[in-house]
Amino acid sequence: MNIIIWITLGLAMGLIASVVMDTAKTRSDTLTNVVLGIVGAVVGGGVTSFALGLNITEFNTNSFIVAIIGTIITIFLGRGLY
Repeated sequence: MNIIIWITLGLAMGLIASVVMDTAKTRSDTLTNVVLGIVGAVVGGGVTSFALGLNITEFNTNSFIVAIIGTIITIFLGRGLY
């Protein structure tokens, strides 16, 4: 159940990032942001659970903040690669 929450949050964060960062010039850019958002949220959730020992398994403020931070970092790194 934990991975489903992170994927859902990452999907939402990727879509929001497309609008906020104004990088969605084409559909492939939007899809890229969504994929990077999912990766960022999943990695952010895993790092938070592993490194900090926090077990974030439901929709709440903490999981939202972790998903945002993970998505921002992943999109900046991903956009820097291409």
